[in-house]
Amino acid sequence: MYKFDPTTLEYCGEHECQLSPLEKGVYLMPQHFTKSEPPPKKEWITPIFKDGKWVEVLNTKNFKSFDDNGNPKLITEFGEDIREPPPIELVKPKWNGSKFVESGPASEVLERKTLIVQDRRAFEYGPIGEQLDYIYHNGIEKWKIDIVDPVKDANPLPK
Repeated sequence: MYKFDPTTLEYCGEHECQLSPLEKGVYLMPQHFTKSEPPPKKEWITPIFKDGKWVEVLNTKNFKSFDDNGNPKLITEFGEDIREPPPIELVKPKWNGSKFVESGPASEVLERKTLIVQDRRAFEYGPIGEQLDYIYHNGIEKWKIDIVDPVKDANPLPK
């Protein structure tokens, strides 16, 4: 018998079912199990049991993505598209007659850009639990070198 998760419907593995104590030769079929064999495992593909049959979906679950407003989010469903981060330059410059200048007071523009970079950094660092686990197993210096520095290099604060 093949088990699938009751919430996500994803394949969980093969399990041996028990014989019925009441009927000879009949196996008990627990809830969220099927006799139907799932398709062979493929990279980036997850079989889910939907509408009485196995369906292969692209496994983007737990990937980092961005919503319609450019805010970072973690994909929680199978098959969701991965979106690229929004461009850092969300403040459009305006022509003042002699040169392009950024709209709004300079401090507001810098603050908006800084917040965008900070959001991207926080998203790319990953969940705090994973970071703490990395520090526990590898030490804080290795965490800074392997995790923090590459994220900061890829997302420098605006000046």
